[in-house]
Amino acid sequence: AAKSGDFFSVFAHTSRERAGLADYSLLLLSAVSAVWCFFSLDTDISVMTTLMVVMQFLGQSVGLLVYRYSGEGAERTDTFRMPLFPIPCILQIVIFGFIFVTTDSYVLWGSDTPTVEMALAFLA
Repeated sequence: AAKSGDFFSVFAHTSRERAGLADYSLLLLSAVSAVWCFFSLDTDISVMTTLMVVMQFLGQSVGLLVYRYSGEGAERTDTFRMPLFPIPCILQIVIFGFIFVTTDSYVLWGSDTPTVEMALAFLA
């Protein structure tokens, strides 16, 4: 993706010794992964589950609603149609929003494990 211009150009750099190895992206991924070694496995799993809820489930529903009501999706009639359309998306946002809000948080709930804060810091 970086070679075609769809991502940051710094990640298009490849190794001189190993053809095709994106060495800068591998180093960044290693550094980001190494940070998680300083936390317990329970904390890591909780943070990654929270990230999955936010990015996959909430992002999917919000993205579908934005696409559908932005004008691009409303014009197309040949695409897949979801039965009872905004109701499943709104229900998914409410359910997974509740799961996200009730996750351990130092700022919101004063818990010992800052799971939500760590997940949001990882996204930033």
